[in-house]
Amino acid sequence: MAVTLICTTIGTLFFWNLTKAEESKTLVLPPKENELWNPVLSKTVVTGVKTFKMIPNKILGYLEENNILLRNPMDKRIPEPIRNRKLCIYDAYNDGYKDLFLSDDSRIEGAAVVGISPDRTKLLISDKILGILLSDKDYIFEPSEKENNCELYIYDLATDSSYKITEFLLRYAKTFNGVGWSDDGGYITYCLKRDEEKTYDFFVYDIAEKKTEKYTLSEEADKYSYIDLPKYSKEGQCIFFIGGGNSGSKLYKIDLTEEIPKVEWLADDVAFYNVLKDEKNIVFLNSLREPRTLKRGVYFLDIETKEIKTLSEYQTKNHSGYDISPDGNRIVYFYDCEGSIDVKVATLSGKGIKDSTTIYKMVNNPSDIWWRVLWNGNGTKVLLSSNKSMESSDELENYIIELEYK
Repeated sequence: MAVTLICTTIGTLFFWNLTKAEESKTLVLPPKENELWNPVLSKTVVTGVKTFKMIPNKILGYLEENNILLRNPMDKRIPEPIRNRKLCIYDAYNDGYKDLFLSDDSRIEGAAVVGISPDRTKLLISDKILGILLSDKDYIFEPSEKENNCELYIYDLATDSSYKITEFLLRYAKTFNGVGWSDDGGYITYCLKRDEEKTYDFFVYDIAEKKTEKYTLSEEADKYSYIDLPKYSKEGQCIFFIGGGNSGSKLYKIDLTEEIPKVEWLADDVAFYNVLKDEKNIVFLNSLREPRTLKRGVYFLDIETKEIKTLSEYQTKNHSGYDISPDGNRIVYFYDCEGSIDVKVATLSGKGIKDSTTIYKMVNNPSDIWWRVLWNGNGTKVLLSSNKSMESSDELENYIIELEYK
């Protein structure tokens, strides 16, 4: 399928920037129905578990050190004015809260997170897009009967500084078609739909150079009802994206090395994905689409051959996804065992994994609670975060699993 792509250099936009072992007596153990495993034969060893309580549906991400990013906290334990912010940071080990945006920049104080950098040091924030919910691909738009200018900023957690990377006219909810941080952390790609022309514009922002290039997809663009999670390859050879339509959400690649760039189909029923460091393989989470995909699963995809290998499948819908460590070398994921759902950590190796380790076992999980896993910024801890399908003020237990690599 030939696709017309127009590359336009926009220039600089802005100048702001794995035999069970004895358990250590020092461990804070999880509830009795769950079992902590400390496998000695693997290179991965569990050294502890930290438990903390949190109102569900508030955790957005696990940042550096012990800091957890919360959205709309509204927790009475949090002092004002932090509890009224859209965002704050929670230190799970010291039970403390910290405000964001200490620079008092009025433009970003009320903004929401629409992306977190792979190294967990930066946030992509916006004033008009209300932000990610409980995954990296769900967005809510601020309802409006009129056109609005939407701005995207990068906020640096280390320096408490921000800089604008773009602004665009948000004419209607379908204008914005998602944003993706490249898995090497060097580029941010966002997509805008020009409805009247049935085209999609991909804007690739180079963080180091502070400049943007534009790629326009026009031919057969009307086959996609939306585009999401666009990601630019580190060598600049392609753009990956999820395209939604009547046949579900599929993963595609725009090859930019061809004289006439083209869109190439890669896989069906993709909800979320990561391009691995070799840029030859992809890990993805499937979308639940009846009757084809009744199981939730994590899979490896060979980009060249389109071969798909199963890493994990499970019937329950209450365990969502996986996470890649900030250095790109490890994966944490859910695995269906007899009578339990295991949380496993493995080393990524070529088209698969090695040194797979069970770090936590979950049994008798309530049907109304679902879980996800998140790495911290340096890959030494995994957050097992609990959530509910409905908003609730009842606190749920969450677990931080501490790891060492032998």
